[in-house]
Amino acid sequence: MREHGKPCGQPRKSNNGDRPPSICCSYTTKGDQRTCPVAHHLQHFMLIIKPSTTPSQALVFDFQPRDPEDIYVALSALRGKSVPGITRVRKISGLPRSRCWFIDSTKPNAVEAAYEFNSNWKTDLRIGYHDCRHYTNGLAEVLTGKKNVLEHLRTRDILIQRNQ
Repeated sequence: MREHGKPCGQPRKSNNGDRPPSICCSYTTKGDQRTCPVAHHLQHFMLIIKPSTTPSQALVFDFQPRDPEDIYVALSALRGKSVPGITRVRKISGLPRSRCWFIDSTKPNAVEAAYEFNSNWKTDLRIGYHDCRHYTNGLAEVLTGKKNVLEHLRTRDILIQRNQ
């Protein structure tokens, strides 16, 4: 069975609701990635697996701070300090219409491999060193064999924007 993996860039969201914390989200939504490279680093990246057996549903795998709405956690993370993190898996119906890119078809048993990846992932989060980008890149590599997918997609996006 083949599944598809897609990394997705989204503003930070909390564990217990759909309201993004304003400390990161406001900068992300106002920052232009072409003129402000920091905006790229304040986005939250995750990987979506869409199993071929259930085309109307997909699984989102991500890594984030355990308590992303805690101001002290956010400030510590932005200063480069390690904060407690958590890997999450949740079901969604359908794929996001924007900020979602197709990577490739996955290797067989992708969902099981992703759960195994989560169980081995160290949950000390440190922005720029061990964060959602490293998680998404690592999981994408395990599932597809492709390395550094987010950097590849970011540079491709910049080239497309320059040519428009």
